Amino acid sequence: MNKHTTLPNLMQKIVSDEDLQSIIEAVGYHDTSRTFTVRTLVDFFLLAALHEWKSFRHGADVAKMYGLPTFHYSTVSKKAKEVPYEVMKRLFALVVSKCNRQTRRSLPKSIACSRLHDCHCGEKPSCMGALSWGTIRSKNARRVFP
Repeated sequence: MNKHTTLPNLMQKIVSDEDLQSIIEAVGYHDTSRTFTVRTLVDFFLLAALHEWKSFRHGADVAKMYGLPTFHYSTVSKKAKEVPYEVMKRLFALVVSKCNRQTRRSLPKSIACSRLHDCHCGEKPSCMGALSWGTIRSKNARRVFP
């Protein structure tokens, strides 16, 4: 069995179980699963992105090698559908906020703008170009929300 659990262990040190639980409670989601929890889903997504797994089925087949519990691929699909996007969004914002200033400044604007009202707009803001529900008033203005 391969032990490639560095990234989930690092994520667990950056975002504690208490932090994740407070995010889940703030959003209003109630996790009823005993084996495939939100933490397991986050670890699955981290490893899937890192190792470029082809699908949920492929991820479920190789997950045991990476220290995740055994589960069926449909469990991942159901859990990903259940968990509100707001949980992942707040989790990402927490990880970015725990980075030091140099690391945050080296991130591309499209990634670093996890909170839209913190984004300063240039002529063509890359972090907000795809959002049609806000408008930019001037070149140096912030996005104005309706």
